[in-house]
Amino acid sequence: MPLESVSLMCAEMKLTVSQNGGDAGIGYQLFIADPKTGWRSVSGAHNPLIRGNTFNLRATDIRKVGDDLLLLTGTMGGDGKPGNLGRTSWQARITADSARDWFVFDIEVNAEQDIHLSMQNGFEPEITLDLGPLPPYERGDHVWFITQITNPTKWNDDAYGNDFPATYYFDPYLNVEIMLFFDMTRMSWMSRQNIARFLNYRCGFRRRYEPEPAGELGLYATGASGRLFPSGAQHFSYCLTARPRKALVDDREAVRLLVDKCLPLLPPNSPWPSGSTSWRDFAHHCAEDLMTDGLCWRKAAGGHEFILNYVDGYSPAWKEAIEARGNSFDMIKPCFDAAVWIAHPLAVLSRVDRREPIPQLYQRVSQWIDRAVRNNETPFAPATTNTISGTWQHLYILEQLFQLGRLRKDQPLLDRVMNEANDCLIPLAKKMSYLFPLSFNRRTIERVGAGDCHAGLGTYANFMLDLYEMTSDDHYLEESKNALQMLHRLPVNTIHQEVFLLAMGTQAAYRLAVMYPKSNYAEVYHYLLAQTLRMLYWYADRTTEQSRRINTLGMFQACATISYPAIFENIEVLARLCPTFKKFPPSPALLRVFDHARKNNFYFFPRCFDAGRGALPLQYVPYENIPILEGPAPGSVGQEIYGSGWVFRACLMWETFGHAVDRDILVLNLDAFEERPQLEQGRLELTFIVFNGTGQRQQALLLFPWTSPSAIITTGESADSIEIGRQKGQRLELDLAPDAVVYVRVSDRFGP
Repeated sequence: MPLESVSLMCAEMKLTVSQNGGDAGIGYQLFIADPKTGWRSVSGAHNPLIRGNTFNLRATDIRKVGDDLLLLTGTMGGDGKPGNLGRTSWQARITADSARDWFVFDIEVNAEQDIHLSMQNGFEPEITLDLGPLPPYERGDHVWFITQITNPTKWNDDAYGNDFPATYYFDPYLNVEIMLFFDMTRMSWMSRQNIARFLNYRCGFRRRYEPEPAGELGLYATGASGRLFPSGAQHFSYCLTARPRKALVDDREAVRLLVDKCLPLLPPNSPWPSGSTSWRDFAHHCAEDLMTDGLCWRKAAGGHEFILNYVDGYSPAWKEAIEARGNSFDMIKPCFDAAVWIAHPLAVLSRVDRREPIPQLYQRVSQWIDRAVRNNETPFAPATTNTISGTWQHLYILEQLFQLGRLRKDQPLLDRVMNEANDCLIPLAKKMSYLFPLSFNRRTIERVGAGDCHAGLGTYANFMLDLYEMTSDDHYLEESKNALQMLHRLPVNTIHQEVFLLAMGTQAAYRLAVMYPKSNYAEVYHYLLAQTLRMLYWYADRTTEQSRRINTLGMFQACATISYPAIFENIEVLARLCPTFKKFPPSPALLRVFDHARKNNFYFFPRCFDAGRGALPLQYVPYENIPILEGPAPGSVGQEIYGSGWVFRACLMWETFGHAVDRDILVLNLDAFEERPQLEQGRLELTFIVFNGTGQRQQALLLFPWTSPSAIITTGESADSIEIGRQKGQRLELDLAPDAVVYVRVSDRFGP
């Protein structure tokens, strides 16, 4: 006897689970509310929970538990087909999450033995929602007006990364927008023995033409690494939401909608890594490690010392890559990038933290930078031959050199930076019509080779604003506007490369929105913020024994297609976003990203995670790469000296100027990159966000170690309303409800 259909309601959605007749089992169908017709179907009927020749999960029993939960059970296998290892039971929970407007699916398959996947008629397993028959003229009118955001992000039309496990789809025939999010933390069965996650999985829309033309949306595979699905309790977890919509959707709006809708799905918090203490402690020990001769510093033939890029020049991954191209591997040479990228945050930190060797390290790298500039041993030396430069590297090193020169009031250095900007960068931008190439010839200012670097427009726009701020020359302001508007207009799937380049574009949009409140820069800001967050790791990798020992939540894919996070990009992204919260208050969901990040970035240090080199002598210089399924062997890229500057940046962002006694309370400094004018005037007026992400009410004690007893402290609900609870002193007590967000401003004299 057929089972009755059972439904769950959530917002404007209804999910109906019903019998398909005969022995085909139970499937589900999605409906949305229509004021004219009532509930209207926006999917095919009887969708299985999982698809595949082996995984065609249709329940044989269903039970409704209250208004928001369905329980389904069934079996798979045991039918005599080749490769099946006997009957396997499974159970599923479908929850209506009315607080966040999602249907949440969690399916547990419990097999006593490994399952041999048949991979017949495609790859498996897959999670897709059948959208029903394709409309007439589907490759014309339909494909012109649908809007879809596919993930993970990719670069240069080919290689995909491993970041955002979600998709957005708007259908002008069904008049609906649908979003799906896949919980990759929970789906830890993915491996190189079946489908190695984002080496082959894609989140998006797919057409099929057998037996009849139809569309489907979800997680589908383009290939497989093996055919073995592991035994034991394994989970498939995903979220589905939809709502009616008739108006066409701009793809920039779709990016924002998808990211904003998925952010609240992030786990509420992460545990502190074993061995972690504080960023102040790690910054001090990192400075000690970076003073080490031999491992971090070497001497040239003339006796002058220089800093390396990796500890002891050790990088098996780079050695393999460089030699594969027929070149000689040699990392024992000067790394100007490392010195510059360490120097700027260290210059600020050394003003506040005078413990040895922080000021000494700053002096050491500064002296080497000065010598390199003086002797034309930098990427900005006069180009007399066809010198090939990486665009983003050239641009970003110059931007950081500018920051350092301005902080030091070093006019000769600033003049050198200005000359390079005027003679090279701006002509390159104009010649390329603001479509930056991946590489260029510095002598001829021409593109070299294939590949684009559209994201570099974000860094360029922000740098041009810095030059405008210093010179009041409107030419630089126009360059910034032109670059940012171009970045905003480019197709949404073409602008991902180094993730922090997008974050700097977000920072530039914030600065222009402050200058031009009636312009579209607020819209540009929210769009670029969403694009940056697409490259977030929205999951903790639980696929291998090594990856289970760390946590990637709150980190970013360093560069589209590189498929691993690095502390350089992780911290730079967050630090660039911090100042923007003065104008654009972040949601608690976004602040959880920062909360995850300030804990999980400790995993880059050998002290907190040893990737296999044994007892390393430098425990506080971070690894470049940590375990993740799609990435290279953990630690094989080396300990990045050039990325160590972001240990100091992390300290400035989370602790140097203000921190909570209870480290579970997040204190976020919103004046990153904006300290210089305050330091120059001898008075700091710093703004902080305090966030309680613990899930419990907390009595928080905040300390501001740089202040005197006469410091003025005020609080408020936003940066514009910090006027409540005015008091004097070096500390502040706050009663914080769960998810409470409080703005704090601290003002006091600073300096000798």
